Amino acid sequence: MALVVVVVFVIPSRHSTTALSESPSLAQGAGDTVKMSAETRQCIACHQEKGITAAAIRDWKRSTHAVNEVGCEKCHLPAADAAEVIRKTASACKDPRVRSKVSARNCTFLS
Repeated sequence: MALVVVVVFVIPSRHSTTALSESPSLAQGAGDTVKMSAETRQCIACHQEKGITAAAIRDWKRSTHAVNEVGCEKCHLPAADAAEVIRKTASACKDPRVRSKVSARNCTFLS
């Protein structure tokens, strides 16, 4: 008698989206919600519409950053004294201020 093991992987569609307008904040956990700025909400809506970085959005929603209301713009809009390589790197984002790389220089305002 042979033993057959079947493994099923469920991969979410890149094109599935969740409407942000349905809820003023996104569920983080049991009874918790993530508060976010209008700018972060706009970033997430665009990324969901384009079907990109779903894992990064999920991870952020579960992070200490989300709990402390540190949204996309706090890290992805580089500080004036961020390293030149970060400030000068092009981005595919429609907002020309956005950079995919982040700098620890942006964290100084949190201390």
